[in-house]
Amino acid sequence: MNVIDAETRTGIHALVTEFSYLIDHGGAERIPALFTENGAFESPLATLKGRDAIAAAMAQRANAAHNTRHAITNLRLQRESADRILGTALLTMYRWTNSDTNSQPLPIALVEYEDIYQQTTGGWLFASRKAQQVLPTIK
Repeated sequence: MNVIDAETRTGIHALVTEFSYLIDHGGAERIPALFTENGAFESPLATLKGRDAIAAAMAQRANAAHNTRHAITNLRLQRESADRILGTALLTMYRWTNSDTNSQPLPIALVEYEDIYQQTTGGWLFASRKAQQVLPTIK
C-alpha cells in the first residue's frame, strides 16, 4: 500500500502551490529555490537543468506582458523511497492581458505535471518537474 503521511503530503502540497503562486504573482525569480541544486524543469518550450538555467528562464517569465493563474488539482503521490516521492498534478492555466480593456481570463492550457520530489534538510524540493500538454494550448 502506498501510504504518504500527512506531514509529507502537506509539505509537497505547499511546494506545488508555491510554484504556481510565485509565477502568478510576480515572484518567478524565486522559483529556482524550489528545486534541488541539479533539479530539472521540462516543458514543451524548453528543458532546463540546474538552478542557473531555471533562473534564466524565470527571469524572462517575470517580464511577461500577460497575467496568469495556475489552477492545480488532482495531486497524486507515490512513495519511491524514504526521501523521494513521485507525483502528478493537473494544471488548468488561465491567461489575460491588462492592456486590453476587453480582456478576460480564459483557460488556455491543460497540462499534467510529472514531478519527483526530494526531501532535503530544508524540506521538500523538486528534483524534477515535467509539464506535458494534455490538450493543445489555445492561443
